[in-house]
Amino acid sequence: SDHQIKIKNGLGLFSQFLISVHYDSWNDKANKDRAEELVNVPIIPLNDHSCLVLDKLGNIIEKID
Repeated sequence: SDHQIKIKNGLGLFSQFLISVHYDSWNDKANKDRAEELVNVPIIPLNDHSCLVLDKLGNIIEKID
């Protein structure tokens, strides 16, 4: 069964793309690549002030500064 997580502030439900990244951090390729390695899935940017990597259950596994 697919795990769906709700990204904070009602930004939407995602079943495959499991990340919330600050826009500025998304523009930093090293940060983006590191995040993708941590979750081993493609990631998408959200207009959000957080920079958290989530696992498939929605647990925070990394905070990228």
